[in-house]
Amino acid sequence: MASKKILSPRSWLAFFIIPLFLVACESAAEPTFPLPNGIPKDDIIFMPDGNPVNTNDQGKTLGFINDDGSDHIDYTFKIFGAPLNFGIRFSTQQANYPRWSRSGTMLVFSIASTPPDIRLIDSNGRMYGQNCDALEYASTLDAKGNILGEITKDSSLYPQYQNKISANTSLIARYDLKTCTVVGVFSVPVPQHSGLWNISEAGNGLVTAEFSSDSNKIIILDQTTQAFTLFPGYHPSLSGDGAWLAYYDLYGNLIVRDIKSNVEKTITNIFPAYNLDDPDWLFMPGWSPDNKWLVYNTPDGKIYKVNIETGENIYITYGWAPDWRP
Repeated sequence: MASKKILSPRSWLAFFIIPLFLVACESAAEPTFPLPNGIPKDDIIFMPDGNPVNTNDQGKTLGFINDDGSDHIDYTFKIFGAPLNFGIRFSTQQANYPRWSRSGTMLVFSIASTPPDIRLIDSNGRMYGQNCDALEYASTLDAKGNILGEITKDSSLYPQYQNKISANTSLIARYDLKTCTVVGVFSVPVPQHSGLWNISEAGNGLVTAEFSSDSNKIIILDQTTQAFTLFPGYHPSLSGDGAWLAYYDLYGNLIVRDIKSNVEKTITNIFPAYNLDDPDWLFMPGWSPDNKWLVYNTPDGKIYKVNIETGENIYITYGWAPDWRP
């Protein structure tokens, strides 16, 4: 007579725990209104907790503060990454790279370590993007509140648009996170598969982005004339009117460039010249509404605002990836 197989205590534990774990993962949901009172009226949004590389995924989610350091508010809520094997989605509380819309009435952020998950929160505090998966990378919004992101070969949009992409061009989509639809595309004269990120657009139609080729480079493109400029650097950020560009050069300096004249000015040194491998803690600086100040974070997570004329540096708070409401 065949012997009856007895499950070990460990097997019994797995027998009950694993199904419960799967059910919990599948049934988990993000809040529809993570900011129940709407977006705060503060000037600056930022990542409030931990180091962006070695962070606690269960820390605070979004931070808001005025540029004088007043009215500091932190929010904590769960967000879920892209499905893994068997459709499991693991939760985190870390929102990465929050940025304001050009109108200052919406904000966008990605979910740490799980691109292409992007979320949009409107002025009422409602969140969108949970079912969108078309873009690999996106971090900023155009004038109408659409995210800007490259259509890569790994994107679900690639088969539809691959005939518009050549060896010497890349394609950027305008993507509506409220409806998960493409509302426009445009080409950028950057070799395919170079990887476009930190894409932003100014009110005058200028577009800037960062990409990698033989070295880390920045492109400034005039969409009307198709004229463009290439130069080395990290994390470009256009002022709202497109008159100025802030970026980090290869020597760790925060630079401001006059777009019309191409005259540059070094504002302050941010990171040592020997650490040139695009540090993970480095983010696009954010422009003040009057284009006289920039907000940025240091390698040790201190957020400052700096006057582009005088170089005056003023500490605001601890955190990462700050952006100034337009």
